[in-house]
Amino acid sequence: MRAKLTFIFLVFFITACQKDKECVPPPLAEHIVNSWNAKLVSEKDKSQELKFESDGTLKESKGLIFGAAGKPICTWEVENGFVILIGRFTNGNIERYECAVANRTCDQIVLEIEGVDQIELNKK
Repeated sequence: MRAKLTFIFLVFFITACQKDKECVPPPLAEHIVNSWNAKLVSEKDKSQELKFESDGTLKESKGLIFGAAGKPICTWEVENGFVILIGRFTNGNIERYECAVANRTCDQIVLEIEGVDQIELNKK
């Protein structure tokens, strides 16, 4: 009987300890390289795909950040803890957004777009 109680206690203790481990996201420049379901917080029901590639390319499925008109070439970089989003348009115009990280977990990144709105990125 004592052996059974000891076994039950050990199983409970081991599983309880495993549940306490939280995911710690990697450095931002590594963490953001992924495909994300993205939406502006102001437009909750309009989710789109954003893909941050390791070579600095940003792919928008429907122009969430820079719009679809003008077919911009989009890039990203991490600089001093900010995510910098850059769109270069065929007419020569360039748009640049410095996004602070408002929140970050292993499966989600929330970016503050220069105090105007937020982009919620949820891992696909």
